[in-house]
Amino acid sequence: MDEQVQLACACGWETRGTSDEVFQSALEHGRRLHNMEVTREQVEQMSKPIKR
Repeated sequence: MDEQVQLACACGWETRGTSDEVFQSALEHGRRLHNMEVTREQVEQMSKPIKR
C-alpha cells in the first residue's frame, strides 16, 4: 500500500492521497488556479506524510 501524504497550497487549498494522487491534484490545481506548472520533485518536497 502506498504511503498517504498531504499537501497544502499557500492559497488554502489542500489535498490528501497517495503520492501519485497528490501529484495529479497539485498539477491540476496549479494549472487551473495559479497558471503554473509544478514538478513531481516540487510536490514531493512540499508533501508531508500522514501519521496514523
